[in-house]
Amino acid sequence: MRWPACSAQRSPAVDHDLFGLATTPGSELLAVGDFYPHKRHDLVVAAWERLPEPRPPLRLIGNPAVDPACFAKIRALARDPRIGVAGSVAIEELVESYRRARVLVMASEHESFAMPVAEAYASGTPAVVRDLPAVRETGGAGAVYVTGDDPGTWAKAIHRVVSDDALHAELRAAALRHVQDYTWSRVADTVIADARARP
Repeated sequence: MRWPACSAQRSPAVDHDLFGLATTPGSELLAVGDFYPHKRHDLVVAAWERLPEPRPPLRLIGNPAVDPACFAKIRALARDPRIGVAGSVAIEELVESYRRARVLVMASEHESFAMPVAEAYASGTPAVVRDLPAVRETGGAGAVYVTGDDPGTWAKAIHRVVSDDALHAELRAAALRHVQDYTWSRVADTVIADARARP
């Protein structure tokens, strides 16, 4: 099975059985999003390059077929061997990537429901994300929000979450609380309540 990361995933629920909690925080940086230009993988790579050494490994996962030219550009930018550009992966590998991650990074310029954030949270991984209304709704208090396109600003936010164990623990706990709202049973309850409210 191949997993087209977040290309058509827009449901406000996450499979908590599949994206289970990692017992200990991971050590990598992870970016999940199909390789469209607006997902700004280039900004994630540029921010990673500005992190102080030793830099954590960075893994980029997404569907390359949506824009092969964009995918080729990102692969060319990812010169350092510590950056892995995976393309689409099997669902089992995606799940393991969330569990190995210390931080999810999402620099996308526009989003609806940010499924990778919810999946990361279910795995116990907090996030550093662009400050967009839809991403704030998905992310709640489990993320650090960044405005603008300055790689240095992104790098500072990422480094804070990676290096500050107390902050990471606080965000992780908030992420786990927040993601409890994203269950299929709650979606069903909402649909039923909406249907009953209609005349």
